[in-house]
Amino acid sequence: NVSSQERHKSSFSVEVPETQRWNQLRGNNGLGIVTELEVPVSWNGETEENIAWKTPIPMKGNSSPVIWGDRIFLTGADLDQRKIFCFDLGTGSLLWETAIQTPVVVDEDMKRTESMGDTGFGSPTAVTNGEQVVAFFGTNEIAAVDFTGKQIWSKWLGKPDSMYGVATSPCLFENKAILQLDQ
Repeated sequence: NVSSQERHKSSFSVEVPETQRWNQLRGNNGLGIVTELEVPVSWNGETEENIAWKTPIPMKGNSSPVIWGDRIFLTGADLDQRKIFCFDLGTGSLLWETAIQTPVVVDEDMKRTESMGDTGFGSPTAVTNGEQVVAFFGTNEIAAVDFTGKQIWSKWLGKPDSMYGVATSPCLFENKAILQLDQ
């Protein structure tokens, strides 16, 4: 359930037009298509053509950005920490970061997965409904934070059973977080 037991509701909640949100992996409808905006089809890192800003990401992660209004959310993770980051869409400034507080049992298999390097533990893309951000990590940990970064809930789903890492991303339906976890 996306809402916590005590029916937590962020005071930040704001409805934004579809053109100002990209709320999950591959966008609002999961198709990876933007029809209402004119977006660049090429970029140049050296000349900064079509690049509004650059900012360092504080931790390793391969998640896609999630956008709601003027905020961008990313995840990062290693065996010691799992974090959700919130950046300002206009400037790229880090607004907050939240270290998820869930006990995770680390074993040799998880250490081996981390050392492979390709997937890592911060590959799944988060999802948001404009009130909360739900993130899943390759350590089999799922968590929700509000738009101020306050952790609402989290759960460790047990030891992951994948030598290649986990990259499944959660989605939302009504007030439920849905996660495909093939073990």
